[in-house]
Parts: sequence; structure tokens; C-alpha cells
Amino acid sequence: MMRFLQVLKLEVDPQLKKRLATESLFICASHPTLIDVVILHSLIENANCIVKAALRESFALSSPVRAASYIANDSGPELIEACAASLARGDTLVVFPEGTRSVPGKEPKLHHGAAAIALASHHNITPVCITCTPPALMKGISWYQVPERKMCISVRAAPDIGIEPFLEAEKDLGRPIAVRRLTQELKNRLFAQAR
Repeated sequence: MMRFLQVLKLEVDPQLKKRLATESLFICASHPTLIDVVILHSLIENANCIVKAALRESFALSSPVRAASYIANDSGPELIEACAASLARGDTLVVFPEGTRSVPGKEPKLHHGAAAIALASHHNITPVCITCTPPALMKGISWYQVPERKMCISVRAAPDIGIEPFLEAEKDLGRPIAVRRLTQELKNRLFAQAR
């Protein structure tokens, strides 16, 4: 609808679009705007994602969240297991490793959950960088503040992060070190263009 109303231009990396139609991916995405999950899910037929547990109690969103069988973020080991099971079923799993929208101008801080999921599932990570120009629908910008010109949201994939070296690091050095290294690699790939 936003595209039809000419308030949004969406640019999607053609290679990523092709992969989303043919592969089961573990997508770890940057999260600048309120509509990132809507955009990604519009591109993916078999999408699953992690949602805030509170959404299961939300009057407006509890029914859709439960009907879609999205994974609630209210548990530790069970969350990792549920995500690994989703990937094993062939779902494309979408995770925002920051846990919330990015704060413009601040160094991004990634949680370790995405790396733990990758190690538990033995699944490569597809980093997806989402950008929005001019800035809109971001933290610190109210949803009703319409930019002066049409928003352009770009969705690009960085090269996949192969899981094998991190599984080796886990064997040699333990899971906590492997998780930290994988999280740092993900951060580097997701935000390399922003530096």
C-alpha cells in the first residue's frame, strides 16, 4: 500500500530476492525502521521470526502472532531450540540481533542469541542490511512524521557467514568464545557500509 501511495520506494537486492524464493535462510538483519519485519516477510513465503513475548498478550496482535506460530523471546534454551527446529523444518528465520530498532548515530550493540542459534542449528547466517533514506519510522522519529520526499528502503545481503569455522572454534575454545566471535563477525558484515 505504501508503494501504491507513492510514499515508499523499495529496492531489494535481486540475488537476495532469488534466494528467498528458493532457499531456507537464517537471516540476521539490521533494524532501522518500524516496518522492517513487514518488508522482509512480504518477500518470504515460509517466514518465521522471534517476537517479544508481550505481543502474545497484546489485544491487537496476539491472534496473528499465535496463528503464525512465531517464536516468543521469553525463554533462553527453549528459544534457541525452537529457532533451530524452525530452520530444520525449512523455514526462513528472521532475527534482528539488536533486539530492537537501531538508534541513529549510536554504535549498534548485538545480542548473542543469533550466534547461539547459528551454532545450535549448524546453519550459515545471511546478514541483511536494511537502510532508509531519508530517515523515517526510526527511533526518535514519530511514525506520523512524514519525510519531505519519498522514503527509499534498501534491502541488501552481505556475503553469508559460514558456520564451520565457528563450530571449530566452539570445539577448541568453548561455546562462549565462539558465540562472541560470531557475533562480532555478524556486526562487521551488517554495519560495514555504515562506517
